[in-house]
Amino acid sequence: MITASEITYRALSRNISDDHIRDADILKAEWDYIRAYVGSDLYVLVKANADNNYDDFIDEYVKPVLAYGVVFNIFERITSEISDRGVVQMLSEGATVMDAESRNRAKQEILESLVMHLERMVDYLDDSTDALFSEYEDQEYEYGYQSPDYTNRNEL
Repeated sequence: MITASEITYRALSRNISDDHIRDADILKAEWDYIRAYVGSDLYVLVKANADNNYDDFIDEYVKPVLAYGVVFNIFERITSEISDRGVVQMLSEGATVMDAESRNRAKQEILESLVMHLERMVDYLDDSTDALFSEYEDQEYEYGYQSPDYTNRNEL
């Protein structure tokens, strides 16, 4: 539903190589943030997008959620590198050690954008009378969804 290039464009302030964003990262974000919030039946329909019926929904709501969801999930991998100096922050002119406060602030900003886009998507589905979304299952999740392998997403 989204490409690595689109994720970089939508959610990052600097270009990174598409190789840093794997198909498995995108699939995990689909399951964590789309399927978990819209239900498995609607997720299957949107993912298949037969006759391009869901193009507008995907562009306006799903892609922003996926972009920030993928970045949140892989944040550690794309913002640091392990070298002989330890874990370092990557900069265009080289690398410097990134303090924990700066890392947490950056990750919190991504999380806030993710939650905002999730709220927009869920609010749209809650208010929609379009037959395309009749399979929507209101999951009644509070934002800050907990997946089985993560602690509360609002905690860093």
